[in-house]
Amino acid sequence: MALITRTSGLNIEIPEGFVLKETGSAYSGTRATRHTPGTPLGEAEAPPQLIEALADQDMQLLDSVTIDVVPEFAGRLRKAHPEHRTVEMSVTDISADEGAVILIEQDGVYSWHLPTEAAEKSGARRITETENGIHFTITLEQPAENEEEFKKRGFVSDFIVGQVRAYVLKFIVKWGTGKLMTYLERNIQKGLVNMSSPDPSHWSPVGNLDELGFPSDRPARILLFLHGTFSSTLGSYGALGGTKAGRELLKHARNSYDAIIGFDHPTLSLTPEENARELLDALQACTWMTPPHLDIVSFSRGGLVYRALSEVLLPKATWRPHIDRVVFVAVPNAGTHLAEPDNWHTFLDLYTNLAAAASKILEKFPHFSIPAKVFNELIQGLGALGKYLATQAVTKGDIPGLAAMEPDGPFISDINLTQENQPTVDTTFYCAVTSEFETGIFDDQAVPKEFSKRLVMTLVDRVADQLFDLPNDLVVDTASMTAIDKGEGQFIKEQYDFGRNSQVYHTVYFAQPAVAQALGRWLKLDDPDAEATRSGSGDWVPSGSIADPVLPPEVETGILVTSSGEAVDALRDDLENSPESRFVIVRHARDDRMLNYTYSRNEIDELSRSVKGSAPLKDVLDLHKSKASRTFGPPLPGMRPTIEEPAVILDNDLPVGVILPEAEELLRADAHDLQEEMFPEEEVHVSMRRSFRDDAKEEAAFEDEAASEEEPASIQCHFYAEMPGEVKLGEDATLLVSVSRELIQAAADKVTAGGTAAIDPERNIILDVRARENFIVVGMPRAEIEPPAPDDQKDVFFTVRATDLDEGEIWVTARQGQFPLVTLKLRVKIMEKQPGTVLPASVSASTDEPPVLPSAMCQLRIFERRNGEEISYEYDLDIPGVVFDRYESPAIRTDRNQYINELYKEIEARWLSSQKDMDAFNEEMREMGGSLFKQLFPSDLQHALWDNRDAIAHIQVISTEPFIPWEIVHLTEPGEPLPDESLFLAQCGLVRWLHGSYYPNRVHIRKGRAYYVIPDYQERGLKLSGTVYEKEYLEEKFEAAPVEPHPLPVRKILRGPGSFDLLHFAGHGIADQGNIAESRILLEGRVEEHKAIREYLSSTAVEQQSRLKSTDGNQPMVVLNACQTGRIGFRLTGMGGFASAFLSRGAGIFVSTLWSVYDEPAKDFVLKLYDELCDGAQLADAVIEAREAARLAGDASWLSYVVYGNPNARIVLDKHSDTPMEDQGDQP
Repeated sequence: MALITRTSGLNIEIPEGFVLKETGSAYSGTRATRHTPGTPLGEAEAPPQLIEALADQDMQLLDSVTIDVVPEFAGRLRKAHPEHRTVEMSVTDISADEGAVILIEQDGVYSWHLPTEAAEKSGARRITETENGIHFTITLEQPAENEEEFKKRGFVSDFIVGQVRAYVLKFIVKWGTGKLMTYLERNIQKGLVNMSSPDPSHWSPVGNLDELGFPSDRPARILLFLHGTFSSTLGSYGALGGTKAGRELLKHARNSYDAIIGFDHPTLSLTPEENARELLDALQACTWMTPPHLDIVSFSRGGLVYRALSEVLLPKATWRPHIDRVVFVAVPNAGTHLAEPDNWHTFLDLYTNLAAAASKILEKFPHFSIPAKVFNELIQGLGALGKYLATQAVTKGDIPGLAAMEPDGPFISDINLTQENQPTVDTTFYCAVTSEFETGIFDDQAVPKEFSKRLVMTLVDRVADQLFDLPNDLVVDTASMTAIDKGEGQFIKEQYDFGRNSQVYHTVYFAQPAVAQALGRWLKLDDPDAEATRSGSGDWVPSGSIADPVLPPEVETGILVTSSGEAVDALRDDLENSPESRFVIVRHARDDRMLNYTYSRNEIDELSRSVKGSAPLKDVLDLHKSKASRTFGPPLPGMRPTIEEPAVILDNDLPVGVILPEAEELLRADAHDLQEEMFPEEEVHVSMRRSFRDDAKEEAAFEDEAASEEEPASIQCHFYAEMPGEVKLGEDATLLVSVSRELIQAAADKVTAGGTAAIDPERNIILDVRARENFIVVGMPRAEIEPPAPDDQKDVFFTVRATDLDEGEIWVTARQGQFPLVTLKLRVKIMEKQPGTVLPASVSASTDEPPVLPSAMCQLRIFERRNGEEISYEYDLDIPGVVFDRYESPAIRTDRNQYINELYKEIEARWLSSQKDMDAFNEEMREMGGSLFKQLFPSDLQHALWDNRDAIAHIQVISTEPFIPWEIVHLTEPGEPLPDESLFLAQCGLVRWLHGSYYPNRVHIRKGRAYYVIPDYQERGLKLSGTVYEKEYLEEKFEAAPVEPHPLPVRKILRGPGSFDLLHFAGHGIADQGNIAESRILLEGRVEEHKAIREYLSSTAVEQQSRLKSTDGNQPMVVLNACQTGRIGFRLTGMGGFASAFLSRGAGIFVSTLWSVYDEPAKDFVLKLYDELCDGAQLADAVIEAREAARLAGDASWLSYVVYGNPNARIVLDKHSDTPMEDQGDQP
């Protein structure tokens, strides 16, 4: 055997036929540094996340080695004696107070390897000091020839010959301390946790509940979470922040409870009863006017902590909280065999692998910022058990927290006897979540997909069958989860049973949207009779964002939306990266209508295994019109639809969830049936004085801001809006908008919306009210107020009138100058008869950054308003120091979709016929632009734009209107023919943006973070020659690298998060205005059996899959140089298309075309735009120069380009990929 001595003090003896791979130096005892995802893991590189987490548990990474088999020896090693397949390792550099363990990884399976020596007597130190230090023996096995041979091997000791990675960890142990496990868990966090935010990254310890503040006129309502073994509150429940359903659960809970808290506690060194005693002490430490009411969610061992509290401690206590509803999630009420001492090592190995699998799911959650932190806390007790097993003889009862879960142990036996004065079946409301997990390999793929095939085989035959006799979730028998005091009756009143499945194992319950929704139902979060402290405070969202309605818990939000044109293999890949999605909504256009088809994840999984991956969904699914799912708007609480099949919930005609028949037991009722008492007649007329801008004062303010070197200190303000949830047709209703520095309590009988934003205390706040659907604003729609002083609340009243039946929608936007702080959205019901009482619905959101107000720019803000079948547009024109006013267009009664389609077709037809006569084409475009100016802009707005045209150096159009090609609108003096000079808005430096997000002031493009997608089309008629020049330019200018022009590689870079700073596409694309869900980019495709197979990237896929914003805040630039891809359209009435998709997912600048362009001229505009931006020009100036250069070059497509972004934005070229982000200047 070859003996190798490492610089770390690790000696390795390797038998013939094996090799130690040398890819770098050893760690030499240094602490782990973070590994860069996607790079090979060499021995001088940082270790995987698991090793990093163990480093936080004082397990130092001493060394790391890779052992592999020499290929020519593979055959003879199959039948070699085990001693010829044994690797010996010794840790020699070890002190008397240190221990060591080896963690081995192969094919995605982890196993803890313990030292060879064993103690001679119970309780003694396992490792004896010798000249050779601590010794380990690892036997490597040949791959099993068949399944039966594989079954015979053990979980821990055998490793298939092949590449094996060994991590050597050492740690300090205090010998002779008595309670060794108490010492090993010394760093476990303890105490109460404030969980009031739907974002787990904001959960924080709380020393005393008095800090949270509770009502004095009624008992406080508390929602308490109790975590499981090895874990913490964040580790067990943090996954709730990864799914929309989980976040909505926490939002609803925040509105229904005075506090949401967790209780962090050690799970190994203390028994559940000892944990419960510390919990009771923490609760009693608060100054309660009257004992609080508790609802409790318990997971795994946390359920035993609750039972010890309620059945053992509280019956004897003098102070008792009222416990109302309790949920048990995978609780070992009858114990678990893994807690038996003989199984502790298996428990350690098994839980390690289940936690690692769960981490893969967490990493795939869109917009989930702390997967690593949640994983670290999910396993925060693993290191303590590993240290114990590596240094101590296993002795029954040595680990009290595990001993308490032994099925035949004293704790489980006693807790399932009837205790004196304990809760009874009649006095409790207990619910349970259970699962019977099964895994397997289908079509050579592991199920679930976060498992490796090796792990699946290990679990199927070495753990599940040998350790569990009954159905289980890999840790707890399914029957044990509901086994509470069996002789006393049925304690579990309601149960959500996942049944036999291949998705839900012990560490992923709270990553399932169905669990969050079940909790919402059982906790009655939508119950109007439940006492609640409803608040206007909001969640943290990007600046300027819209606060969307919080959906009721009955709506299943774990959905993936896709287009019928997507290929099956692309959908399969999307599902693999969307673990929270339980349903797939396939959108398909038919007869000018967008139809939605609902499929379960399992149905799609079965489909993907039975059909060819390149086939589009519309060719393999039965998308008959009669099979389409029914659709409904977001249901108001208590007004849910009655259905027999799953239905799709739409918000602005975009799918946001699925509602299931079993959740629809409540019938939709008329408003007067909900409550006999009617709303009294109210006539509230509030006179609003319109506040006009002081031009001189504004100009001076902008000059002062430009000269100031210090940013003003920001303050946090709460914004709140309320109005009746139902309004009678034709009648007025009062809309209250409040602004305060303190939390605003919401009315219990109103529809409310709330948000929080950081504001500049030295600038006034402007409140804008927009009637978006079936309402009009009566009187002044805008008010200007001073920022509120401490302990002051500013209340402003507006009046709105219902114009048409059905649901109505109103937006309230708060801003300072042109900077949007937050937009609150209210949806109400418009009734024919006098309304009754609608159940309250709430909305909440907040901005995530304090404002650094941008320099003023010319803005035209455009809002679409619907009243029945009529559509009109409201315009805000803001030319700083010149004009600041609102305008309204006449109602449009024609089919605007058809009108816009014909407009684009006419543009393209004229271009094709006139492109050789540039002057003729430009004159035709001027005529069309002048016609649009007169048709769409009211007369007073025409005058304002014409009279002040010289003051418009740049103009930004921010719009909810997704159709009009604003770039070709041509300014004309009202009542006069076209002027001699060209005055397209495009020539005024027009740059667009969309409502609902805010634009960055700088976009960094760093070395190694620029990419291009340029297909080399296989079909003769699709080949492009001009794209070669774009490729060469990008490589030279930005050192850009290619992305394979196929669906899966493109999706991978889009998923990020923040994988690129610049992404450039050059090729073919199409965006049919009437079927915008099918907007697609044509990728390279492939040839199969002499037949060309086309591949696409759809705008739906971009919107569903992309995470573009970098963790450092950079928002990338995206350029789609393809025909028609810039056009945005409604998916029925919601904004769609590539521009909306990329901007909503975090792009900072988006450039594309509005109509078809040829290959050769297509590059001129884009390359000139890049040149100008690289030379330091602002975006609007660069756009002007690029258009003019293309026009002078005779490029008839110079007007076809559309640019989204901040007109004042600049790009910053960084030469190094690790350059830190600079101050974003005036970026909000």
